[in-house]
Amino acid sequence: MIIPNILVGLAMLGGGIYLMYLGGAIKKKIEAARSWPTAEGTLTKLERIGQGPKVVGTDDYRQYMIRVSYDYEVNGESYTNDRPVFGSEIEVKAEVDKFCHQFKEGQAVKVPYNPENPKDSVLMVERPGGKQSREFYFGVLLIIFGLMVGIGGGGLLEYL
Repeated sequence: MIIPNILVGLAMLGGGIYLMYLGGAIKKKIEAARSWPTAEGTLTKLERIGQGPKVVGTDDYRQYMIRVSYDYEVNGESYTNDRPVFGSEIEVKAEVDKFCHQFKEGQAVKVPYNPENPKDSVLMVERPGGKQSREFYFGVLLIIFGLMVGIGGGGLLEYL
């Protein structure tokens, strides 16, 4: 049982490092997007989709998901994108409510786009709740658990 625990711990460690890297890359992209130019666009689709069980005694779900699509034009060329924010989906109910309050289907929107690659755009540079994307934090947790499994829980410490 020593070797499998060490291998699982190493796999978790590797996954955690990858998630931390991904979180850092998302943060870097957000920093760059703060200085991107904007194009006039139209929000062509906004869906709020309930997920999982409903809150007891209400018609609300515990979690929601947003699906968007927006069109915009840069230098006479038309583009369509479906990315509301950088990183993970907007799923927390408070963030979804804030997003849906700010945007309505059919509304004119300002779309930040990458001047070096106008296909690369986002509807909101900052997340609606102001929190960062969760990849980095999940990476930290995965590293901690990987160390616990690989070193502690029947892994390397048992071997020594």
